[in-house]
Amino acid sequence: MDITLFDWIAQRLESGGSVHRIWPLTGGVSAQVMALEIACSDSRLRRCVVRQPGAINRQIQSQRVLDEFHLLEVLSKAGLAVPEPLVVDEDGSYLVTTFIESEPLDAEVDFCRAARMMATQLTQIHQLDISQLGGLKSHAGLALPGPFSDESLEESRIRTVLERTWPPSMNPSVLLHGDFWPGNVLWNQDAIAAVIDWEDAVLGDPLADMANTRLEILWAWGLEAIHAFTTTYQNLNPQMNYRSLPIWDLVAALRPTGKLDSWGLDASTEERFRQRHWWFVQAATAALQTDPDGL
Repeated sequence: MDITLFDWIAQRLESGGSVHRIWPLTGGVSAQVMALEIACSDSRLRRCVVRQPGAINRQIQSQRVLDEFHLLEVLSKAGLAVPEPLVVDEDGSYLVTTFIESEPLDAEVDFCRAARMMATQLTQIHQLDISQLGGLKSHAGLALPGPFSDESLEESRIRTVLERTWPPSMNPSVLLHGDFWPGNVLWNQDAIAAVIDWEDAVLGDPLADMANTRLEILWAWGLEAIHAFTTTYQNLNPQMNYRSLPIWDLVAALRPTGKLDSWGLDASTEERFRQRHWWFVQAATAALQTDPDGL
């Protein structure tokens, strides 16, 4: 990223401001994410985050940057825990948001408690009035036809089951984060400080979000945590029809197919992911065998 862009952003956010420090932030895959610390004229130091879309599909990514800026405006005004949008380039080449102070969860933390907090946060997202989100796309669903490319994760078996059960019965559409997992939640003193990375947000069945989060929590925190997350979410949303959850679980299980071995995981972590993925698929298919329409 050109240093002159940082200078321009610093001056736009703070009259007389200048770049004090710049450093990369980890976790970005489709974008370059940098932290910018601005030296203000009154001796304050102000931090913000600057994100630029990657070179692949730049036009599509740029539009997503613009969409994310407008979505963050709505979410911030609604009081959700998100970074406040500050500046966006008119062609979507960068997005500037507030810097959220955060720290990683301690290894000794109660992960079941953290999972319950994530369920509460996801409920707040799903309960947002979507009438404010007229420009947001609807969930496109699943393109079931496709090559069986990853038998190490039982892709053909998953697709065969989905072909028999698709499409699922649908709940009323809500705002979906699209990638709600522990890595997109910022924590501060074991509490949720903010939910980040809204570039995949769409409207759709809340079970699509729930299923993705279930698999991610299983990977990160284990069986007890996935049960804590699921029970809490269901208790907070008793009006929802959960019969199709195993179907959405299988859709979520397709996400890592053909990709898992490229995530840069160490051998033991990758093996753990594969074992837990196998359990996740087994549980979903067993539920569908008990009730072909869902749970």
